[in-house]
Amino acid sequence: MMELKRVGVLSCGKISGLFGALAGLIAGSFMAFFMMVAPNIQMQGPNGQVMNMPAAAAGVGIGALIMAPIMYGIMGFIAGMFYGFVYNLLAGGIEMHFERIEDHYQPQQTYEQ
Repeated sequence: MMELKRVGVLSCGKISGLFGALAGLIAGSFMAFFMMVAPNIQMQGPNGQVMNMPAAAAGVGIGALIMAPIMYGIMGFIAGMFYGFVYNLLAGGIEMHFERIEDHYQPQQTYEQ
């Protein structure tokens, strides 16, 4: 039995940032898809006329595809560092059980002269 007493704060931040960026890529892809297929976004013009904005919708979709992974990654990195810091402050340890698996790899012997 082993007990985890401390975690690396930066390491937690990097892993959380990576998962956040992947989640942002998925979310940004959905946002981009729905903005691309919404051809009739309409806005009220200055004189009361209705204006279609398909180009703006496409721009927002592409912007979401670029910005969502970046923002999710940054927020995931910050949250992961915070969680690692709080864990190090408050945790008494997590009890973990490991089992050694014997591999059949035998290192080669080196002969020095």
